[in-house]
Amino acid sequence: MTEQKNNAPYGDLPSVSSTPSLGPADLKRALSHAFLLAVAILPLFSCVASDWAEHDRIQNEQRAAYWREKGYDFNPEYMTAWAMDAKAGDIERSRQWKTQGYNFDPSYMTAWAMDAKVKDIERSSYWKAQGYDFNPDYMTAWAMDAKVKDIERSKYWKSRGYTFDPAHTTAWAMDAAVERGQHRRDPALALESTQQGPSELTEPPSSVSKSSPSIQRPAPSLGKPLVAENGSYYGEPNVSGVPKTVYVNGYFRKDGTYVRSHYRSSPRR
Repeated sequence: MTEQKNNAPYGDLPSVSSTPSLGPADLKRALSHAFLLAVAILPLFSCVASDWAEHDRIQNEQRAAYWREKGYDFNPEYMTAWAMDAKAGDIERSRQWKTQGYNFDPSYMTAWAMDAKVKDIERSSYWKAQGYDFNPDYMTAWAMDAKVKDIERSKYWKSRGYTFDPAHTTAWAMDAAVERGQHRRDPALALESTQQGPSELTEPPSSVSKSSPSIQRPAPSLGKPLVAENGSYYGEPNVSGVPKTVYVNGYFRKDGTYVRSHYRSSPRR
């Protein structure tokens, strides 16, 4: 009897049985279970959503009543508590700037936009006194500062024999072009000067000189402290600038850790 030699590199390996495919009955049973699970969980989500919506509705009505006492008429059916606070801030800011000679429409401009526009107007006035004419309707304060640097740098390089148009070339691009030899020098334009480099520009005012108003946030509902245990307070802005108006009572976690009471911003829907 001849013995057959096994030429497999790893000897005899156990055969792997293929996974049986699901039949129509199995798929139907799985879909039925998934449907029953969804039907069981759906009421829970509906209850949570209903409670959340009811909480927001009550909060919006309370905030509308608060602002109504202050002379503002907000419709809680169309505006959230956060939107009411923001709009009241816009209106108050427009009134403050009107006393300073600026006329802004809070229906179209936010308080932040008003402050920025005032900064643009004041920066324009500053540079006009220095001999530059900028239109604050089309240029920001930052753009004005950058353009002045471009103009001054072009003057410097012109005295060295290089011609740049500051309307199309930035100060940085001028320096780079000269350093890399990408711009032809005209000796006829070079001036006999001992100037070593472009003079530093006089820095314009970095902020609006007129004080910006602060908006009084509505007080929380009765029974809630103004300052929570962790130090947060009602109306304190979070990292995104949204005021914290929702009070969370202190509680214990499952591991026994105590979480101090705190204020948080209302979640966006």
